[in-house]
Amino acid sequence: MELCKADYAKRVLSTNPEVSTLMPCAWGVYEGTDGKVYISGMNMGLMGKMFGGTIAEVMGGQVSADESKILQSVVKP
Repeated sequence: MELCKADYAKRVLSTNPEVSTLMPCAWGVYEGTDGKVYISGMNMGLMGKMFGGTIAEVMGGQVSADESKILQSVVKP
């Protein structure tokens, strides 16, 4: 499953087009051998910090916060 918000992508890609391979943000959704459904993805907050600058601001801030909200709305403990 891949998601992208054009406003965020524009901010990042206008200053750092080389990170286009990281977009859109991808999540893997799969069933494990135990029958449970798992969601996997990169920690965008951590990835953003590694790059710094605009990437850290957007990916580590807004993107990370939005992903957290999305996951909370679909994952039931």
